[in-house]
Amino acid sequence: MGPNGGIYLTDLPLSDYYSIEFDPVTNDNRVTILGTPYQKNIMWRAYNKDYWSEDEGVRFTFVQFKLNGDYKRLKMTLGLDDDTAVGASGIFRVYLDGEKKYEVSIAKGEKPKSVSLEVVGGNTLKIEFYINRHYRYLEAFPVVVDPVLYK
Repeated sequence: MGPNGGIYLTDLPLSDYYSIEFDPVTNDNRVTILGTPYQKNIMWRAYNKDYWSEDEGVRFTFVQFKLNGDYKRLKMTLGLDDDTAVGASGIFRVYLDGEKKYEVSIAKGEKPKSVSLEVVGGNTLKIEFYINRHYRYLEAFPVVVDPVLYK
């Protein structure tokens, strides 16, 4: 049970994901952003492995959950874990049933972004991270911290 009667998104199973080299981890207490630890989180890996590639598809990663129309609001914080390479940056995008509902740019060392979204009637929630094109190999660890769904 989350705060104020909500449910943590991390308590729902992942319905789909694309991460680089390891499965997304939920409730991993090793997550820190700007030195602050977080207990309820989703972390995955993204990197600019093929930085020379013109294929933009190699820079997208995501996690996805089935909401089944059960919730009205989602509150969460988006950021990059402190283990992210210096200079790495990217864009978080949040989709509800395939429609983009939120987008924000973020870079290593920036304050995390607090988000509150209406999800009334939504069936599928997708949180995507696009690592920006850099001219060298960079690794990023996008994190969603304290994500709470409210009915």
